[in-house]
Amino acid sequence: MKLWAALYTMIWIVLIEFLLAMTPGGSPVLIYLHVVLGAAIVGLAFYNFSGLRKTRVPGRVKRIGVFQHFHTGGYLRGSSLL
Repeated sequence: MKLWAALYTMIWIVLIEFLLAMTPGGSPVLIYLHVVLGAAIVGLAFYNFSGLRKTRVPGRVKRIGVFQHFHTGGYLRGSSLL
């Protein structure tokens, strides 16, 4: 997968995960879907991290991009605890 597509996919998975975390009720299907999407976010974040580090983009931009992806994951973990 190209880096831009992986970054764009991360945005959509995070949006779906956010909407899933906001659904009321706790059916087992939703819980397993939450776990699967969370694992996909972590895997895709590491893929994006390694892909971004391989580019010729200046270091400052790389640090900001990587920080934003892991920061987004932190918001998701925090929202699921509420």
